[in-house]
Amino acid sequence: MKQLKPEDIDWDSIDKISPEDIDWNWVSRPLQFAREHNLPRYFTGKPCKQGHIGFRSLSKNGHMNGCIICIEERERLRKEVTTTRKEIRTNNPSIRQLAINNNLPRYFTGNPCVNGHIAERYTKKTTCVECARIKKTNYRTRIRTEKKELVKITGKNKYFSGEPCAKGHIAERYVVNNRCVECHVLERKRNYKGLTEEQKEEAKRLRKEATIARKAKKAAEQKALLLTDKEKEIVSYARKCIQGLYPFKHGGYGYGISKPIAEFECGFSSDMLIDYLSDASNIRTRWGTYKNNNYWHVDHKIPLSKLVKEGVTEIWILNALDNLRLIRADKNMKKGAKISQKKLLNYIEFKYQQNPIKLGLYSPLERMKFVESVLR
Repeated sequence: MKQLKPEDIDWDSIDKISPEDIDWNWVSRPLQFAREHNLPRYFTGKPCKQGHIGFRSLSKNGHMNGCIICIEERERLRKEVTTTRKEIRTNNPSIRQLAINNNLPRYFTGNPCVNGHIAERYTKKTTCVECARIKKTNYRTRIRTEKKELVKITGKNKYFSGEPCAKGHIAERYVVNNRCVECHVLERKRNYKGLTEEQKEEAKRLRKEATIARKAKKAAEQKALLLTDKEKEIVSYARKCIQGLYPFKHGGYGYGISKPIAEFECGFSSDMLIDYLSDASNIRTRWGTYKNNNYWHVDHKIPLSKLVKEGVTEIWILNALDNLRLIRADKNMKKGAKISQKKLLNYIEFKYQQNPIKLGLYSPLERMKFVESVLR
């Protein structure tokens, strides 16, 4: 029989032709030749890994699919295995198949799932019931957390969609759980049971006790903020020292502190105080002139009572220039001694880093005598 050349073969009837009937000897590279001529098969004459000497297939893109005999053998084995499995299922149905035959939603094998849960499984998807529950819980927790954050940002815990709920109420819904507000109100009314006389008396007694405890706690907190007599004397002494540097005598009388003592305690002169306060952006005229004596008050940014309560009794810290400012008289009378604890402690720490000397509680009269003796 005359051997055929590859380009003369009818590849649709290739099953009737054996590789020996085709002359591949004149082709130096069968694979490259087959790709160039878009041939579905080629023959090298060499055995495959399984020892078969036959055609090898090519895909439409020119990729090698392997030995034809091996492919046919794998397909035959796959069909045999499929047939065997079907016979086994028919004769010996699995637990899942029994659940399907009996229309059961779940079944139990006793074997752990991928995550180690020994639990029932759903008949449709073979998913572990415990895995599905954990996934659903995590999803709900994440969604609810995101909605709570949204409520904090927007400040709105309800929204209106315009669509009726399951019971037909066209009302607002809660952002967190999408629940109808009207349904929630009706459910609370339905579940509410009136209190007996004993329960009402008990609730009244508990409210009264809670009110007394709350007032006592508030009174204790307020009492802890009150200054002692010695602390009040130091606060008064600090005010008199700064007032002793004023360029005028408010009210036509003195404050009992001479200017040298005030300058020694505060650490700056009267001119330095006037220059510092007059440089503020809200001051149009030099402070201390006859036009604005009664209009402006010298205010402490950090209240004296807060500083003294924290143990700061040094006048050069209480009346430091960076703690003073001019403020309108009406505003000074309205504002209170309020400041954050963090800002207060930071100020005290900064000042003691500059000058670590601490005087503690002292008598202003004795302190004045000591300063006078130093100035002599």
